[in-house]
Amino acid sequence: MASSSRRVNMEVMIKNYVDKAQNNSPSTCDEKVTNLEYSHAIMKTLNKYRKAEAFCDVCLLVEEVEVVAHRNVLAASSPYFERLLSSTMKEREQYKIRLNGIKAKVLKDVLDYIYIGDIVLSAEKVFDLIIAADYLMLSRLKNLAESYFLEDLNFDNCLSAWIFADRYQCPRLRAKARELVLANFFSITNTKEFLDLDMGYIVELLGSEGLAASDCEAFDAALKWIDHDHSLRAKHFDQLINYIDLTCLPDGYISRVIRSHEYARSSNLLKGAAKSVNVIAINSNETPSHGEPVGYHGNKAVLVVGGWERGKGGIASVNCYFPSLNKWCSLRNMNIARYRHGIAVHGHVVYAVGGSLEADDSCIECLDLNQPGLPWQRLLPMCSGHIGVAITFLKDYLYVSGGFCGKTLNTVQRYSPVTNTWEPVSPMMQAREGHCLIACGSFVYAIGGCCGQDNSEVLKGVERYDPPLDSWFPVMPMKTQRYGACGVELNQKIYVFGGQLNVYTEGPTIQTNFRTCEVYCPRLDQWNIIAELNIARLRSCAAAVGHRIYVFGGYLHGSYLDSVECYDSRKGTWTITSTVCMPSKLEGAACCAVQLKGEIFTSLLPMIADKGN
Repeated sequence: MASSSRRVNMEVMIKNYVDKAQNNSPSTCDEKVTNLEYSHAIMKTLNKYRKAEAFCDVCLLVEEVEVVAHRNVLAASSPYFERLLSSTMKEREQYKIRLNGIKAKVLKDVLDYIYIGDIVLSAEKVFDLIIAADYLMLSRLKNLAESYFLEDLNFDNCLSAWIFADRYQCPRLRAKARELVLANFFSITNTKEFLDLDMGYIVELLGSEGLAASDCEAFDAALKWIDHDHSLRAKHFDQLINYIDLTCLPDGYISRVIRSHEYARSSNLLKGAAKSVNVIAINSNETPSHGEPVGYHGNKAVLVVGGWERGKGGIASVNCYFPSLNKWCSLRNMNIARYRHGIAVHGHVVYAVGGSLEADDSCIECLDLNQPGLPWQRLLPMCSGHIGVAITFLKDYLYVSGGFCGKTLNTVQRYSPVTNTWEPVSPMMQAREGHCLIACGSFVYAIGGCCGQDNSEVLKGVERYDPPLDSWFPVMPMKTQRYGACGVELNQKIYVFGGQLNVYTEGPTIQTNFRTCEVYCPRLDQWNIIAELNIARLRSCAAAVGHRIYVFGGYLHGSYLDSVECYDSRKGTWTITSTVCMPSKLEGAACCAVQLKGEIFTSLLPMIADKGN
């Protein structure tokens, strides 16, 4: 009986304990306990089984060496194996699976990492580990190996590391290696690795910011690379020297190149440069800007068109700036005064769109740079005209986006000069005015601007138009909201300068004008801050000539600006062209860089000299 009583008491005690637990008594709350040592011990045991070839159900064949493993472990650790072993591919049913491009000794290290997370890194095998990790889609292992490689990066291996990182998509390694290559460019051009580079790398080097070489040294490097295999590379000569500012070459350099290189003698581009030197030397006693000899860019000019001038309002004037001479001359006016409009060049024709202050605000007009007298001609009007548009050319189409017409617009139209027709394309995701529209690569980018019921929302968002898909897609936004900024494409990058945080404000808040500037790399989808303007500017305009970018005019603290700033993309610095200002103080103008034919340029030289600025 006593035993039975004790059993009943025990059952009552257990029941009371369970009841308390079910009532969530604070003293009996559930607690989750994680034992990481347990899971690690399980994986260590599985790794022992693998090495003992126990319970294995797959055999990896590499360099005729067989390595066994467990399918479920491989699939859980690698998206590559997961797809391979769970798909309808024949490998799903096979016991032996061949892996190409991976070394057997490296695969054993990779399997140790997959099973227990341990890896021994060394300079001798880091290349092969990255290759294997990239092939097997082991992102964590790839990052570990890349970090190790970064610590071992130096002058001797930076060029090969740059190429390797590009091939196997190691962005951190690529950026650091490329930085070292640019910093040691002159020494690296004396290596066999440089001479064996593909054309794409040479183009990227010559067009890069931060290239530690003068234009003469860059030209010498291009010649050295071509001469290494001139029968196949001579055809690239004109393309390569496009990345070199020929205005910076010493006297007689171009003539010496033409005499000593047969492929240079057949280059119309270089012969034009030599001719420009002679034409300018005969017709002008002026010293070129930046103290440089004048070369092919003597024929390069920037057209600054329209804008708003105090006391006059919108204007139709066209002024031409020659960076090589640091001089201005005036050309024939447009047919219509324009303000906050767009201008773009395609071939030898310049197009002015939008911003008309007249009733016919949908009118566009063009300037044929090959036509004597440089007259403007009207073209087929847009579907609808408006102020605050942004325009750019991509391939054979002129794109016109956004603007203001009673409200901020997201519409996009494009014009074909070949057929002289307009057509609508997919609208932007975001209505915009006072924004930038810039073509880079195969896409069109809409950047910043403002929107909202009263245009009070200033944007930092960026979207990209894909013509084959007729669709817009968001990309990385700028670091700063910008209305009324200006922008330009140079060497496959997008530069954006100045602007303002608020839209239609006067007084103290106007100090939100920006001096800050940003550059966007589409390949990395990344914005970076660069050197600041000397003067904060709203509604200025910008154009690229050689490796320099010129920014004209704008608005600051209730004043209109006539100053010009020059950004050297190789040095990453700004200078103000203090010896010459614009012909008038303007904001809301538009500009573009153009190449003038020799005879047109020669005909303008007397006007340049007479201007006397």
